[in-house]
Amino acid sequence: MPQLVRTVEAQPHVGLVLPAFDVPTLNNGTFPPGTIPLSRVELSRLWKSGRTEAFAARQYPMGHACDETTAWMAGRKEMIPTSYRFGCEPYLLVSRRFAPRYDESFVGYGKDRVAFTYELAARGVSLRVQPHLFLVHYTTVQRGKKYGHAPSDWMLGETCWPEFRERIRKRYNYQIESCAQMLTDQQVARAHALNNETMPRCVSASESLCVGACGPEVAFFGTSGTTRRNAAKDRSHSRLVTAGPHQTLPRLNEPTVFVLGCDGCGTVAVKSYLDLLSGFSFGRRIEGERWWDGESPQYFSQEDRYARGDAWYRAHYSGSPITTGTSNTSWIDASSYLSSPFAAARIKARLAAHALHHRFLLVLRDPAELAWVLWQRRSVVPRRESAYGTIDSVLHGYFEGHNFTSKVAREVSALTQCFRANQKQVSFNLVVSIDAWTKCVATACGWDGCVVGAGLFSPQIRTWRLVYPSAQISVFTLNELREQSGGAANRIHRLLAVPSQAGWAHACSAQTLQRMAVAVTREASGSPKVAMDVLQSFFSRLSQQLRDELVLMGEDLSRWSSDNWLWADEMPRQRMDEADGEATAPIDDPGRSAARLQELAVALGEGYILPKLYLLGCEKCGSTSLAFALSRHPQMRFARRAASRLHVPTATRPFATSPAAWQAHTGW
Repeated sequence: MPQLVRTVEAQPHVGLVLPAFDVPTLNNGTFPPGTIPLSRVELSRLWKSGRTEAFAARQYPMGHACDETTAWMAGRKEMIPTSYRFGCEPYLLVSRRFAPRYDESFVGYGKDRVAFTYELAARGVSLRVQPHLFLVHYTTVQRGKKYGHAPSDWMLGETCWPEFRERIRKRYNYQIESCAQMLTDQQVARAHALNNETMPRCVSASESLCVGACGPEVAFFGTSGTTRRNAAKDRSHSRLVTAGPHQTLPRLNEPTVFVLGCDGCGTVAVKSYLDLLSGFSFGRRIEGERWWDGESPQYFSQEDRYARGDAWYRAHYSGSPITTGTSNTSWIDASSYLSSPFAAARIKARLAAHALHHRFLLVLRDPAELAWVLWQRRSVVPRRESAYGTIDSVLHGYFEGHNFTSKVAREVSALTQCFRANQKQVSFNLVVSIDAWTKCVATACGWDGCVVGAGLFSPQIRTWRLVYPSAQISVFTLNELREQSGGAANRIHRLLAVPSQAGWAHACSAQTLQRMAVAVTREASGSPKVAMDVLQSFFSRLSQQLRDELVLMGEDLSRWSSDNWLWADEMPRQRMDEADGEATAPIDDPGRSAARLQELAVALGEGYILPKLYLLGCEKCGSTSLAFALSRHPQMRFARRAASRLHVPTATRPFATSPAAWQAHTGW
């Protein structure tokens, strides 16, 4: 260390990097035996055995890209030159004479060390990785727990970044562009910028805190505001001070671009791409809403929101748009309207004045993979109980104790029988009309909980094609966004009638589109084989109808030749595997296939007792008293409490996991 100190004293423009590593700890925060590296030799042993890695390499790889970890672990004994990359925040040994003051405006989480290194780069610091010392960050990766630095209010530090970046630009004439930072700036601005501003105010600058004789207040900064308590007063009293309330809406606007879905198909990649286009802006949240409600108000698909009226919807598109480079801005609604049978008609009726300018982007993916992705999103994430003992989502109780394969088998069986009953001519391929789609999904498994019904793309697309001309709609696949990101970007520009990007902007946008599509693709990993066999067999009978629908939309099917799920019916038709995984002979008889599916559904979930009497309400009309009276009857039994408190199911909730959902509550 003394030698390194003398180096930076003699060369104040040099910053020496200390590589940082993660060593997973036990649940109690301690190191497993033999995993505390006290020398470079011991660290090398752990590195080769896979028991250590670069600091936050999986969570934030850019953070320590300047560490040059691979070269350092190769055993080099001389200084390793490295260059600054945006977002890099290494542990440094620098001279105080050359280092800037540490910016204290970055309260809460995020951007403090990034800002410090950014200003060092603006001052012309020369980074070198020294070969002698290293650091171990022992609390970042802990077994059985999430990333130790995952914040709940990660946007706090980001609100101060635009002002800091502008200050550095003016002082040093220095600025580095970053695709990821551009997306983050847009997201934070929608969540925190005032109604007539395009950039958020730094949360620390918007609060006045005093120290000393004035009686300090304890401030808890959060994305919804800042809770402040005076230490000298009653600690039970608190008030909410928002960083900036939304102003009175001066005028009403409306979106003309819609990212329809499907949910889980990769629309996040398209949204990220549109976020980087000049002249386009997502909506802004209304005070009290979650930050993503501005992007996806879900107005035309959810009844409770549709009842709030057009003024509530248009309020999301008032004030200054979050965009740059042009005064003519097109608003974007990124709600997942694709699977709503009435959203298309509602949009055209409510926003009729600009219907000719409406543009719709659809993203599709393998419907079998989609079912698995939706299942994981709805069932794997734990729901926390509130202070009043209720659960955040009724669905969680129904998912307990049930597996994905059982749910898929039951939904496919019910949907197949319903489609056959509504199909005039029996054939291998299923032909699903809009009426059959709405009826069968609603009765067989329910809109909100039907993971199989979400992949019935043909009637969904037809609903939109019958309301809007095909020229106003473009369809993409997740595989296209991942493998042909440049071509997909050009198609987006043609649909929106904007010039194609060039140079760095085009590379940045296309890279973002591809990167986000890859991330969505990974969500489908680990799917059960038996369930996927059932799903692929079912959706193969719908492939022909989907292709016909896409042709009527004017789409070129050749661009999707690598999407095997779209051509599944042209592959050898294999019968579903038995539950034990043994292969069987092909089968083309629809009747036998449906019967086999029913057998599988029963085998996977037999013994369920379903309710025969339903008390419908209405709420606050005395139904509780009637329920109490019925409970006194010796032959009446209500569902008993299972893993969590049972709520009376409403709307589509009873169908969340098909009839099997009732097992935990009705088995006696």
